Amino acid sequence: MKKTPLVTGLLLVLLAPALPEEISPPEDPIHRPVEYLLEHQQDDGTWTPGAQAAPDSGLGVTVAGTALACIALVDHLDAAPDRIPQAVDKGLKACLAKVWRKKEGAQDFEAINWGQVYTLQLLAKLRTHPRWKPRLPELDTAVQELLPWFYARQTYLPKAKGYNGSWGYSSSFQTAGALVMLKELQVSGIKVDAARADTALSFLDKLRHTKGVGWHYTSGDMVDGHLERGEQVSGRIPVCALASFLWGRGPAEARLKTLEEQMAAFMERRQWLWDMRALGDKAPQSYPTITRPVFFAFFGVHYAGLALKELPPTRRKAWAAALREDLLKVRGPDGTWDHLEDSGSRTYGTAVALIVLKACRQAEGKG
Repeated sequence: MKKTPLVTGLLLVLLAPALPEEISPPEDPIHRPVEYLLEHQQDDGTWTPGAQAAPDSGLGVTVAGTALACIALVDHLDAAPDRIPQAVDKGLKACLAKVWRKKEGAQDFEAINWGQVYTLQLLAKLRTHPRWKPRLPELDTAVQELLPWFYARQTYLPKAKGYNGSWGYSSSFQTAGALVMLKELQVSGIKVDAARADTALSFLDKLRHTKGVGWHYTSGDMVDGHLERGEQVSGRIPVCALASFLWGRGPAEARLKTLEEQMAAFMERRQWLWDMRALGDKAPQSYPTITRPVFFAFFGVHYAGLALKELPPTRRKAWAAALREDLLKVRGPDGTWDHLEDSGSRTYGTAVALIVLKACRQAEGKG
C-alpha cells in the first residue's frame, strides 16, 4: 500500500516514544505556613502555644511564641505584604502588654525568660526593617522600658562566689539565648550593658565541656557530677556556640574555628534529635528529667539557622541545604510544622521553620 503523507504522519505519532509527563515545580514551602500563622492569630494578637516544654507561667510561652511568629512573618513579608504588617503590629502590641514586668518570679521563670528574650529580639528586627522605620521612636521606647526588667532576671552577683551571670535556672542554653538577643539589639543600634554580657559569657564558658563538644545543661550538672555524653548535648550546641562566637574573647579567626567545629558536631548528631522527636512520649529522658531531648529538635535547628551567616561560605551553603532538607522531611500534611507530635499548636514549629528557611536562603545567596 502506498503510504500517503497523512498515513505517514499518523504512524510517526503512534510509533514515537511517549513524552514524559510535565513535572510541576516543587511546591513553595512558604505560602501555606505563612497562611497558617495569619489565620490562627487570635483576636488579642497572640498565638496559642499548645503543649510546650514548660508551663505557660506568667504567659511567658504565649508571649515567646507570639514574638517568634511575628519574626517569622517579618522574614517573609513579601508572601503577604498587605496582611503581614497588620498582624505583626497586633502581635507586637500583645507581646508588650503581656510580657513579664515584675520583680517577683513566676512559678516557672524559664517561660518568662523566653517571653522577654524573643520580644526584645522582635524589637531588634523591627528597628532595622524599612517598613517599621517610621515607628523607630516608639520601638526604642519599648526596648528601653523592657530591657531593665530583662536585666533583673539575670543572676548578676559580681562579688559572689561560684556561678553567676546566668538567665533562667543557671542554664547554658537560656543564658546563650539571652546573649544572642543582646547582640542583635546591639547590632540594631541599641546600647546594651556590656558588663552584664561579659559576666554571662564567663558563666557560659564555665559550662563548656572540657572534653569533646557541647555545654552542660546547668551549673547543677557539674556540681553533682553528672556528665552528659554523646548526643545529649546536641540541641544546645548551636545557641551556645553562636553566643560564644558573638561575644567571645580572643582573635576572630580562633573564635570562628571553634564555631565551625561545634556546628560540625551538631550537624553530625542532629538526626538523633529528630529521632527523639518522632518517639514523642516514648523518648528516653536524660538527667535531670526536664532535659528530655524531644524538646530540642526545633530549638537546635533554630539557632543553627541563625549561625549560618557567620560561617565560611562552603560550610554555610552545604549546611543550609541540609537544614532545609531536614525541615521539609518533617513538614506536616498541611504544610506546617509541629515541634512536638500532636502538641495542639503548630505556632512554635512553624515559626521556627520559617525563620530557618529564610536563613538558609540567605546563606545560599538567594535573599
